[in-house]
Amino acid sequence: MSAAFDRRASGVGAVARGLLFALVLPLLACTRGTGARVEQPKVSYSVLGEAAPTYRAEPSDQPALRGQYSDEVARGIEQAATEKQLALVPDGRLAQLAEWVAAGLDANGSPPPYPVIELWARHLGLPEPTPHLVVLIQSESDTLEQRTARELLPVLAQQRYTHFGVSAHERDGNVVAVTVLSWRWLSLQPVPRIVSPGATVVIAGRIAEDLSEPQLVLTEPSGTIRRLDPQRGRDFRAKVGVPYGELRIEVLARSALGTTVVANFPVYAGVSPPTEVSVALPAVGPALGDDEVIERLLELINTDRVSAGLSPLALDAELGAIALAHSRDMNANGFVGHTSPTTGTAKARVERAGIRTTVVLENIGRGYSPDEVHRGLMDSPGHRGNVLSPDATHVGIGVVRESEDDRAAYLVTEVFVRRALEIDVADAPDQLLDMVNAERVRRGTRPLVADGNMAALADGTARAFFAGDPGSRQQLVEALNRKAASKPSARYTRLASLLTVASALSEVRAIDALLDPQARAVGFGVAQGTRPDTIPNAIVIVALVGY
Repeated sequence: MSAAFDRRASGVGAVARGLLFALVLPLLACTRGTGARVEQPKVSYSVLGEAAPTYRAEPSDQPALRGQYSDEVARGIEQAATEKQLALVPDGRLAQLAEWVAAGLDANGSPPPYPVIELWARHLGLPEPTPHLVVLIQSESDTLEQRTARELLPVLAQQRYTHFGVSAHERDGNVVAVTVLSWRWLSLQPVPRIVSPGATVVIAGRIAEDLSEPQLVLTEPSGTIRRLDPQRGRDFRAKVGVPYGELRIEVLARSALGTTVVANFPVYAGVSPPTEVSVALPAVGPALGDDEVIERLLELINTDRVSAGLSPLALDAELGAIALAHSRDMNANGFVGHTSPTTGTAKARVERAGIRTTVVLENIGRGYSPDEVHRGLMDSPGHRGNVLSPDATHVGIGVVRESEDDRAAYLVTEVFVRRALEIDVADAPDQLLDMVNAERVRRGTRPLVADGNMAALADGTARAFFAGDPGSRQQLVEALNRKAASKPSARYTRLASLLTVASALSEVRAIDALLDPQARAVGFGVAQGTRPDTIPNAIVIVALVGY
């Protein structure tokens, strides 16, 4: 019996962002037929041994081959790695992880779920994405070397691994061999796991030769996402302040398949790292259908968005077709990434489908349940940022089910975009004034006064924007300026006009001209429609500002 655990990986794109592949057993399991969701029994796992004080990319000098059969496994690994032209480096920490995994195998030979592996990996000071596991259980040792090589070949084809550790012992009359594989595509200055609140940590290192544009993405203790500017070349260095609580630090980089996760680890300030994790036992029953997986993922996405004070996303059939095609492409062609050799980037796929939008984000995940896929996404700052993007309004989800031993795994693509929703055009000027004035008051600036005459001029320009031959935006603004100048008012020393095309009224609140402390009055004109140079249902907002 063999079990390949979490055998692929992916990343987050800059334009089309998206996931590290994560496998976690479900915290809540779905029951078929009734639509009910029942909570499964839970089991707890604890950390073992002394914790590493820092995250380090250098391998430890502890033994990387453990157990009486580890040499046979190592020779099989060498055969497979040589065929795939990989140079794998032994790391004693991965061997220690393999020992813990072997001790934690369940009655079916399955390893502990993702949250446990994640807990143990960080306890050991591993900075890379959660390592992948291959478990082999057989009654004889004579064929262990050959079987290890045979089982590892398809695994090594999916990822450019760099490090490994092995545990191979006899247990209950069987040989139990656990190989832990990781990809460590960077050098890293040691980072402390625990600091004082308010301390500054330096995140510095160099990414691998075939990567570029390293970028740090942080999940603050509050749950908010902070993206630092990408850095040129391969070197990266940033000073990061650590507030009280857990700060999740992720290093991204550009690769041939899009942007990928290079490192992902938490730093703790004023709180102790977790020493135990409780996970639900997997549900017993038939695998979920694709529609059920999509329904559950949408529920999880919108639950997290509402908890963060964001609007829920609408499920979009057009985007779902794009997402499903990409999941099928990855499944059929043996890759996981945002940039497909045949269809290009997520942005290109969306544009090819005829969808005009200002935002394209993408997440990719694989797991044994929708809860597991979503948990992995939310543990990654970059992917969490996509799920909680305030710019997204719609999502499409595509699921491909893959058979793996006695259970089903789900390869998932999520595509997020921004579409303009229908608005009440008559009420929009009042809404805009309220939003702008709320922001002005927040900044300590007096509110603007509504001017009916200026509003009438702005309204005419907004309506003209979607007329049969409206002219360019600049031409419309110049025509508005001429009309305003022909009707001078002693109430203002000068007037300024602006025209912007948006997908939501909220985009206007941050326009500098409307927040100018010298501005006294405003007239808004709003129209909604579509023309060749806009997205569908675009909102044009025209403002005439008096000073």
